[in-house]
Amino acid sequence: MNPPLIRCRRFSFISRCAFFVVFVLASLAAADDAARQTIFQEPQFLSQVKCVRDCIVSQGTTGACWTDRVAVTIECENVPGCVASLGGGTPWAARNSCYCRTDLQTAAQSAISSCVRTACAVGGVGDMNANLAGGSLVYREYCDKVTASSGGNTSPPMPTGAPTQTVPLPSSATTRPTSKEGSNTTPAPTGAAPSSPPSPSGQSESGLNQAAIIGIAASFSAVFVALVTLWVQWCSNFRHLHALRRRA
Repeated sequence: MNPPLIRCRRFSFISRCAFFVVFVLASLAAADDAARQTIFQEPQFLSQVKCVRDCIVSQGTTGACWTDRVAVTIECENVPGCVASLGGGTPWAARNSCYCRTDLQTAAQSAISSCVRTACAVGGVGDMNANLAGGSLVYREYCDKVTASSGGNTSPPMPTGAPTQTVPLPSSATTRPTSKEGSNTTPAPTGAAPSSPPSPSGQSESGLNQAAIIGIAASFSAVFVALVTLWVQWCSNFRHLHALRRRA
């Protein structure tokens, strides 16, 4: 068999493998971009009293639905209110790319603190200063981890014209007039930790910047397609000439 023909056939197999690799890279990049927040699985979150936890992620009375309270406040793309997590459907948790955006973090922490002041005043649950610090710490540490794992890619996509408005989160509990604020020492965590909600679909963590992954995959695809096009054209011309020589 003619050596150039062998090379053409070998390259055909290699091209199929390369296309598969490009497809996998693009799929992984898309999945990473859609990763949703999992703050409710963090040990720091589970160690907080219930009134603090409910100001971040709250569970409905039926135990089958959850509300991403912070995401609703900073207007991330999610389904507001108490949405059933069973049987599939739209994920209720916001995407990390919005949930931990640097320009929204101040508004998110302010909303958490406002909610904690109201919710944790009911019956004097724990030390108010410790509860306020705990709520802010949970969100800040989670977003620090997300930012580190995504290569710092939590900046806003474009400058916004108007400042973000802080909307206090409503408390799920009935407010009583009594409020107790003790010492500034952190008490032992009280209240049973909630059952962990089903993880939203598309959750993943990547050590690479999402934009970098997508850019690498797109650039590789463009270069590879150009090379394949040139090689296929060369192989087609060579086969045509080879066929003409065999007929002569």
